Amino acid sequence: MKNLDKTLLVGALLGTVASAHAAPFLVPNGDFSTPDGADWTQASSEGTIISYQLSGGSSDGYAEIDNTSGSWGGVLVSEGGSGPNPAVGDGIPLSELGLTAGETYTFSLDMINLGAGANQAGMKMESWAGGFLDNGAGDVVFPLTNSWETYSLEYTINPAATHLKFVPLLVNFSGPVGFDNVGGDNTALVPPPFEPLEIENGDFEIPDGVGWGTGQGTPVYNATGGNPNGHVVLDGTAEFAVLYGFNNMEVSFEALGLAPGDTFLLQMDIKLISGNFGAGYRLEGPSGYVIDETFEVIGNGSDWATYSVELTVPASPGQTKIGLRPGGSVVAFDNVSIVNPEEIPFSAEVVKGAIVNWVPTSATNSYQPQKSADGVTFTNLGPAIEGNSISSVYDAEPALFYQVVEASIEDSDDVLNGGFESVDEFDSFCAQAWTCLAGVINDQFATRLATDNTVAGTIATPDQVRTGVAALQLKVVNAETEALPGKSLTQQNVLNSGGSITPGNTYTFSFWAKQVSSGPSYVQGYKLAWLEESGGVISVGAEGGFAGGDGEWAETAVAGLVAPANATSALIEIFGATGAVDGAFGEVLLDDISLITEGSSPIGTLPATTSTGMGVTYPTLEGFSYQVQASSDLISFSDLGEAVIGDGNPATIGEPSEERKFFQVVKTVTP
Repeated sequence: MKNLDKTLLVGALLGTVASAHAAPFLVPNGDFSTPDGADWTQASSEGTIISYQLSGGSSDGYAEIDNTSGSWGGVLVSEGGSGPNPAVGDGIPLSELGLTAGETYTFSLDMINLGAGANQAGMKMESWAGGFLDNGAGDVVFPLTNSWETYSLEYTINPAATHLKFVPLLVNFSGPVGFDNVGGDNTALVPPPFEPLEIENGDFEIPDGVGWGTGQGTPVYNATGGNPNGHVVLDGTAEFAVLYGFNNMEVSFEALGLAPGDTFLLQMDIKLISGNFGAGYRLEGPSGYVIDETFEVIGNGSDWATYSVELTVPASPGQTKIGLRPGGSVVAFDNVSIVNPEEIPFSAEVVKGAIVNWVPTSATNSYQPQKSADGVTFTNLGPAIEGNSISSVYDAEPALFYQVVEASIEDSDDVLNGGFESVDEFDSFCAQAWTCLAGVINDQFATRLATDNTVAGTIATPDQVRTGVAALQLKVVNAETEALPGKSLTQQNVLNSGGSITPGNTYTFSFWAKQVSSGPSYVQGYKLAWLEESGGVISVGAEGGFAGGDGEWAETAVAGLVAPANATSALIEIFGATGAVDGAFGEVLLDDISLITEGSSPIGTLPATTSTGMGVTYPTLEGFSYQVQASSDLISFSDLGEAVIGDGNPATIGEPSEERKFFQVVKTVTP
């Protein structure tokens, strides 16, 4: 793993030898060969003696600071400055030294310990422009020897500087110490190439989870059984669990090589161990910055598969924690990485397959192609297709038998009053079918807002409502001192509100949120739990945090939620909460909550015919669209089907053909 350290390091180089390309220089009278310290000023405490010797130096003359008295010491200042505060005057012009503002150089001086003991002395550099600008690392001191040695330090000249000062010093240490040959090398140092941080131990090959830290839960690190070798298992069935990279510390996007507006892929391998697949990722930063999403399962989740999501670097905050979370399941993770989408090599594969054809009978029905090896047990071939505009699909792995199940489409929303349009007749501050809960310790609200003044004291302005006349406000404000955790939430039991859940059906849970404010320690989250008839929780279908729209309405949606066997209801909960932080606060508006299932009533089975086909299988990424084109002569290409919007999953398309074909995939950034 490669680690980035952008801190300017200052160290001692003993006995440095100049390279053949060096351009060494001395400051005026830097070798103290001119008597009486010409071109130098000095300052010292009472009892400290500064003198200039004509011989005995590293090269003849030298300067000496004797602080045997033990006071604060003394300093020498090149070209300018006088009195007890030597920081007066502009110093030496950069042009005279061949230096350029903003560049980094190596500066040096020779020193010797002229007394007993481990004396320490050194030098500081100062940038000036009509006044003092900065002194970088300040006083840089070195352990000395009893012979003349060359000591060097690196310093970046302030970009606004026009002059530079060299300040040899002996401060807060006893003396005497000799100084000579003050100067440097005016060849600018070339910084090493920038190497962005990688997620340490992202493949979990280093034992005991080095580089990882848990916020909640108990990770189990394994040396074998991964994809390959090491991996980590997280259990989220009993409690919320999350494992963070970078030792549970925030890392700056800049250190990752990312700037605001850049896109990147968070990629990982996942394998479901037990439970209903709920694995996902979590980004968490200051001021309530949270992105918490569940991946759409690949297959049944029981095999190792690579999951990825394309994210955009926010303008603020500039840092985040990167976490793995199992949801309400037991999940294994491996090979966690951050990838620049442009750096992923694109590879497409041409395959010979079968074109499955059928004759649709209605524009309002759905058609599910299916395949079978024995004509008895059929599995779905891709998703169901609505309407009659598409009447064929391509199968890259041909089977012996095909059929198409035709069904009528019946969409239904199992959430009652998801737009909060109807008020609760027994609780005028809440909405019908919803429960509004807020603590009494802090200033907390879970309140219906309406533009039609149906609830006194909670009149909404038009910008507080997304659709209709109403929305719900969640607000938490901690006390300024001795604050306790606070929480406000709204929830609905679908069955108790008059809805129902059908086991085996696939649902999409969604809601719209508008962030009003977010202070320290404030978080927002949601959870959808499947309930059995007695009201007990079978499993958690979806949970996570949401950031809202930061002043604009934004949707949070989780698709592919399959109701487990014996599920009769779902409990929906959306909340805002603070920790025990004085003055913490947050507020969000909610609207248009839904739990939609695309039900279908089978009508019958249509026969399917097949023909030989040639096609292309290729990977996709979010944020890009893909257009496959075909050609018989490598000169003229025509579109093959419609463009595909990338979602992180592979795509396949083909056409009837027994002849040689050429294919290309045109990848473009989606607007």
